[in-house]
Amino acid sequence: MSTLKFTVLFLFAFAQAMSGQSFLASITRTVLDPSGAVVPQAKVIVLETQRSIQHQAVTNASGVYTFSDLIPGTCSITISAPGFKDVTSGNIILTAQQVQQFDVNLEMGSSSTAVEVAATAPTINTDNAEIS
Repeated sequence: MSTLKFTVLFLFAFAQAMSGQSFLASITRTVLDPSGAVVPQAKVIVLETQRSIQHQAVTNASGVYTFSDLIPGTCSITISAPGFKDVTSGNIILTAQQVQQFDVNLEMGSSSTAVEVAATAPTINTDNAEIS
């Protein structure tokens, strides 16, 4: 019986010691334009690839976004903002208690051409089968 008490006491002490430690990872980045100015309101998506879970955020007024409490593993990050090309960083490996910090530079987006398609149907004579 004393072995059982010792085991329970050991597990309780171990759980208490581990409760103060975090096994999660974080990503903090600053999004910049080509001139080095910050990009506020950029949309950021982190995809935890192993669990197929997406997290979304928007950069603040200083161009910074933070994702905390991510499960260690592989993820990808996609950043998009109006007027800029989307940037995707893949195969980012997060480890426990890791905080990844670095800047991301967006490139100016290419201009797009709008194409308007207008189609008109041929006139059909409803009195007979002729098309005019």
